[in-house]
Amino acid sequence: MNNATHNDNGTVTQYGFSCGYIESHHFEALDHSVSLSRENGCYFIKGYVPYKTTDIDFLLDDIWKGRHVYNSYRLLNDARKAFSKLKNTPDILIHP
Repeated sequence: MNNATHNDNGTVTQYGFSCGYIESHHFEALDHSVSLSRENGCYFIKGYVPYKTTDIDFLLDDIWKGRHVYNSYRLLNDARKAFSKLKNTPDILIHP
């Protein structure tokens, strides 16, 4: 997209966030998502990030857990770094 609200790589621009656009990432494993948005001059990362663990008490069955995320950032660059880290961290989300 080559306009004022989106960069060439598809991410939302600072102006786009000011207009109310939201960037989101969907985790297929548990049907949850995490989003990056702007409200009242701050950038927010909100959502639920799943991860897979193994519990020995249940004969090594795969158990899905997660954590709620609600972080605020003053600068878009800092928010993007954290959002990218959240999107790319869970390589264990490949459902067997």
